Amino acid sequence: AHGWGDHSAEGYITDYTVTEGDVTAHEAAISISGSQITDLSNHETDPTFTANFDFTDAATGDLLQFNGTKWVKVTPDYISDYSVTEEDVTAHQAALEITESQITDLQDYATKNMNNENITNLADPVNAQDAATKAYVDQLISLFEGNGMVVVDFTADNTDITLGNSVIFTDNSVLEATSWQWDFGDGNTSTDQNPTHTYNAEGTYTVILTASNGVLSATKTKSDYLTVTDVPSGTFTDSRDGTEYQTITIGNQEWMAENLKYLPSVVGLGTGSQTIPYYYVYGYNGTDVAAAKSSTNYSTYGVLYNWPAAMNSETSSTSNPSGVQGVCPDGWHLPSHAEWTELTDYLGGESVAGGKLKETGTTHWNSPNAGATNETGFTALPGSYRINSGTFSNIGNYGYWWSASELSTDIAWTRYMYYNGSYVGRSNLDKEFGFSVRCVRD
Repeated sequence: AHGWGDHSAEGYITDYTVTEGDVTAHEAAISISGSQITDLSNHETDPTFTANFDFTDAATGDLLQFNGTKWVKVTPDYISDYSVTEEDVTAHQAALEITESQITDLQDYATKNMNNENITNLADPVNAQDAATKAYVDQLISLFEGNGMVVVDFTADNTDITLGNSVIFTDNSVLEATSWQWDFGDGNTSTDQNPTHTYNAEGTYTVILTASNGVLSATKTKSDYLTVTDVPSGTFTDSRDGTEYQTITIGNQEWMAENLKYLPSVVGLGTGSQTIPYYYVYGYNGTDVAAAKSSTNYSTYGVLYNWPAAMNSETSSTSNPSGVQGVCPDGWHLPSHAEWTELTDYLGGESVAGGKLKETGTTHWNSPNAGATNETGFTALPGSYRINSGTFSNIGNYGYWWSASELSTDIAWTRYMYYNGSYVGRSNLDKEFGFSVRCVRD
């Protein structure tokens, strides 16, 4: 699309639509009709117009080309014309129409012309031909962006980041770039197309991307784009056994950031019940509490409780808060089905909450640990479970946690997370299963 000078204040600019088919390998000029010359010449008395156009000896079908100062008649020997018909000219309009595919074609056109013997340096013009071509392409890119489209753009997978967690940036530029320069706003940069970056200080950051295809270069700045905050955390010591737990506030709830480790007794994996409380440590098959506590799985994943042990003989609750202390320390309680739902809703829904809750990396979760950011500080671990048939299974793949809400006499609600998904799942399972427990402060 072409605007003849800057006449937006005068109200007589015409609208020229350049279609995708108008752009070919050697185009840098404009074909004009007799009526268009007449229309445009009517404005030659205007100083701004006169400064931009010279119609000396111009006739129907002649070509106009920007010579670095103004548009003048030209008879080139290497370029074809842009055909602008009378129908394209609508009096007194200042709007210019351009599509994303047209700007892509123009970039391709500019790149191809780099190989034409008459085009010597489009990126940094040194003669009239180069200047005319670059001026035209630059003008269209400017108009393209002025009409609400962007040549260079990017997104981040998260803009509300917990201190120490990484963010993935994705280049979404229309410009078919071959090089990228990122400025993350914290003194760090990258030349990757889609970089991953970790912010190590709290604050609000402006991110800048400059992309280039070797001919054209453009920049996108997103001011105050990312906010990095530290997780509101604390500690709590269970007076029953002296175990200290990290705690984390998520929304209006304060959760333990570790699986519960309270172990008053322990049984082998072959012992189970839907009504009698039993305690298990993954991989341990015995009754010696000290031996069970000395295991790596106890230190890392805590205790697996059947539902009677998790509830400590209290009645099922669907309330929020549950009001069920269960196996939790004084001042804490076992979360209900509704409290788990409050957590996942706060984090954007079950489909994405798991990633925000899971510990990052593959030290404990099996690869790929999909979607894990742990931006909440919840640090969900894959402690897996004891099956009601009397076996341990799937450590590294799953983490399961009890709720205080039963579905029936022998079934209760759980939540689980998976190594190959970013979701939080919900299941109603046999109360004889052994699952982890996370407590919520009263």
